[in-house]
Amino acid sequence: MLWSIYIYSLVLWVGSIFFLLSTCIPTTFKAFKEPEAFKFIDLILPRYFNISFLFGIAALISFYILTKNVLGIISTINISLLLLANAINLINGLFIFPKASKKRIAAIEAFYKTGELNLPTSCKISAALNTAVLITCLLITGITSTLTRI
Repeated sequence: MLWSIYIYSLVLWVGSIFFLLSTCIPTTFKAFKEPEAFKFIDLILPRYFNISFLFGIAALISFYILTKNVLGIISTINISLLLLANAINLINGLFIFPKASKKRIAAIEAFYKTGELNLPTSCKISAALNTAVLITCLLITGITSTLTRI
C-alpha cells in the first residue's frame, strides 16, 4: 500500500510539474498577450503549489516509512533528493512566487501606462526553481525505477 502511495504521489508530482512547464505556461503565452498571460498564471500557480506540496510530502513520507529500517545508499540519496525537491518547492511556493506575483502585478499596471513590461528578477528565480524541482523529481524517478518493490 505504501509503495503505491509513493509511486502515485511521485508520478502525479512529476506529471503536474511537467504539464505546467511544458504545456500550460507556453500555451498561455501563445493564447494571451503577456500582461494577461501573467494574470492567468498568477491564478493557476497558487493552486499548483498546493497540489505539489501535497504530492511531494506524500512521496517523502511514504518513501521514508518504506525504507527507514533498510536505509542503503540509494535510499538515502533518494530521500535526500525528495527533501531537496520539497524544500525548493516550499521556498518557491511560500516566499519567492508570492513576492514575484506582487511585483509582477505592479509591472503589469506600469505596462498599461507605459507600454513596456519589465518583469522583476524574482519571476525568473521562481521559474528557475520550478525547473530545478522538475529536474530533481526526474532524478528521483530514475532512482525509483532502479529499486525493487520495497
